[in-house]
Amino acid sequence: MTTLRPFEEGDRAVMSELLLPYFEGIVARFVSVGGERLDPHEMVQKSLDDLPNATPPKGQTFMAWSGAHCVGTGCLRKISPTAGELKRMYVRPEAQGQGVGSALMAARFKLAAEMGLTDLYADTVYGNTNMLSLYARAGFTEIARYEGNANPRHFAPFLTYLHKRISG
Repeated sequence: MTTLRPFEEGDRAVMSELLLPYFEGIVARFVSVGGERLDPHEMVQKSLDDLPNATPPKGQTFMAWSGAHCVGTGCLRKISPTAGELKRMYVRPEAQGQGVGSALMAARFKLAAEMGLTDLYADTVYGNTNMLSLYARAGFTEIARYEGNANPRHFAPFLTYLHKRISG
């Protein structure tokens, strides 16, 4: 049984351990499509440093737990008064196919609606078929790079950008 709960300050070490394989996979995909080699450890630290932008009142970082083991995460951060960005969606391989990703997506949709957001945006490395499939099933469509995207502009040739109108 998997349960979701918001990130708490005491979860930093667990989050760091969870994000390392996430970023290792992202870097491998990014390099495979022509992007520069990035340091996954630096990316974990930057993500941890950026958590205030994905915690209340600016958003939320959800953590998925199976007993005492954290098996996934997903963030929502507000990028404008009416828009949010989905970030750091990751489910450990052993928990994939069990609905964890769908639960993380649903929790972020619900929070976005509660925050009064009408549009959600996301990005993923070009060709990341698993994430693209998940976003497509959730009703996202591909778009050009959006304002407020958290990644540097020079990453644009290597990313797919997505949008979903959730209300309004």
